[in-house]
Amino acid sequence: MGECSGTLAETLERVSQVEGRLLRVERVPLAGPAGARASSALRLIFDVGVLILRPGGNEGDLEVETGHPTDAGSAVFVSASEEDPWWTVIGCSLTRVQLRAEG
Repeated sequence: MGECSGTLAETLERVSQVEGRLLRVERVPLAGPAGARASSALRLIFDVGVLILRPGGNEGDLEVETGHPTDAGSAVFVSASEEDPWWTVIGCSLTRVQLRAEG
């Protein structure tokens, strides 16, 4: 997938074009009692690449970082693959991306 910039939709579209399979989901828990379910980053590991999502500078923005599936993991990320809703889609291929307007 390579290091490249773009929106989350564009990046997921590239994954869907090659029917990338979701292998693992990891997250960085927030500190404190709310951190049990809240995260400051999410890493989606596909067989074709890695997406790391973090909150952006503006409200509602996301920073999207891409990498290769063989990139070394980080100790700050913990597995979220067995949490809802991730466990239901682990092993599935991404075949379509659909934008939905919030409002």
